[in-house]
Amino acid sequence: ERNVVDEARRAGVKRIVKLSVLGAAQEAFSFARWHRPVERHIEASGLQWTHLRPTGFMQNFVNYMGDTIRTQSAFYSSAGGAAINHVDVRDVAAVASLVLTATGHDGKAYELTGPAALTYAQAAEILSRALGRQIRYVPITHEQYKQAALAAGTPAEYADALVDLERYYAEGKAAEVSPAVRQLTGRDPISFEQFARDYAAKLR
Repeated sequence: ERNVVDEARRAGVKRIVKLSVLGAAQEAFSFARWHRPVERHIEASGLQWTHLRPTGFMQNFVNYMGDTIRTQSAFYSSAGGAAINHVDVRDVAAVASLVLTATGHDGKAYELTGPAALTYAQAAEILSRALGRQIRYVPITHEQYKQAALAAGTPAEYADALVDLERYYAEGKAAEVSPAVRQLTGRDPISFEQFARDYAAKLR
């Protein structure tokens, strides 16, 4: 990504909007430690910049948990009973479009979340209502999570980063509610209930 920044500057690009991660500034988990050095490189580049720092995507329930939701009516995580505030990628896209085409966002970093933090057990209840059948959340250990990721073909370094994210979630670090989506778009962020209804067909 730093190479992209350097090439963009040489090509005459004036502004970069960086898709980062919630909590990047604190560098308290692997993905944050991957993203923050890129943010710093952008900040030192002389380009105009805005950082978007979303929490975990609601769409991950389709992209990464969808197979077991469809085939087992269950999904698995080592985040325990922690509340996590996922964000719908459609809100991230709306904010990105805005900051790319409007003024007044240079030198700012926006934390992007949904409207409420939910435990995975609560998410399972919402999915159950949307799909018309019981969906279970099955807690597993971090080691079980890592072994499942490796078995699915995930590279070891990335599997470790995923486990570190689960640890971060389990410690309650991703429960904050940010007002940024509403402040920037003028509407409330998409709720998990709305996401579940909109994506129900992909999980049946």
